Amino acid sequence: LAFCLSSSCVMSVGSDVVGWIATVFTLFFFLSPIPTCKRILLKKDAEFFSPVPYFTAVFNCSLWTFYCLITPGGGLAANLTINLTGAVLETFYIVVFLLYSRHRSTVLLQLAFVACGIGLVILLTFTVVPEGTDAWGKFKWGSDYTRSSAVGAFTDILNIAMYGSPLVVMARVVATKSVEYMPLPVSLMVFVCSTLWAAQGLMLQNQTIYIPNVLGVLLGVAQLVLYAMYRNSTPVPSSKDPETEERDTGKLPLV
Repeated sequence: LAFCLSSSCVMSVGSDVVGWIATVFTLFFFLSPIPTCKRILLKKDAEFFSPVPYFTAVFNCSLWTFYCLITPGGGLAANLTINLTGAVLETFYIVVFLLYSRHRSTVLLQLAFVACGIGLVILLTFTVVPEGTDAWGKFKWGSDYTRSSAVGAFTDILNIAMYGSPLVVMARVVATKSVEYMPLPVSLMVFVCSTLWAAQGLMLQNQTIYIPNVLGVLLGVAQLVLYAMYRNSTPVPSSKDPETEERDTGKLPLV
């Protein structure tokens, strides 16, 4: 009986272990909106809660699922599992909003926009992006396959752009000296999940995974520092109304 002790084998096993641990933590993150949905179901009213973070999460999870499916031999079973699960859960949350939203037509329009966006990415991938490993010369982004590289690069750009939402929340913390809209459990979960996924990406040497998550680690650290600075501060009254506050508050999509 021979044992594989090569560094590549150890890294492969390590990335699998870290990936599945990250999957468990990320699942708890995806389950975090359940209290909000329960409140909506009991009141039969979505009130001023915004469905935008859930649409963002569905789009993000769907892109990552697509990326995993077209990246053969990438060691991404954990990534595929959690993003497919996340897409299903976030879709359920959207259905709850659709049933009880005060602006149902707007929710339907947003749903159509997300569905068309996902469909467009898939269509362009198979019709515009060439198949093969060297179709675009030396361009490789987390994979030797051109289509996988293209989808991975686009997904990373989208993820980095999405950091705008938590940055807005952080700016509000500084302005109001209040951590009301930046709960510690969420910030801590962002840091832990991003750290685990970044570690997996580094083990796999896949920049599609580790680049957005390294940024997520830095963002998580910044949020925790802000929380420590302002948790006992006297809040400055906000000039925004409750509806605007709720609409601006979002969660960070993760890999």
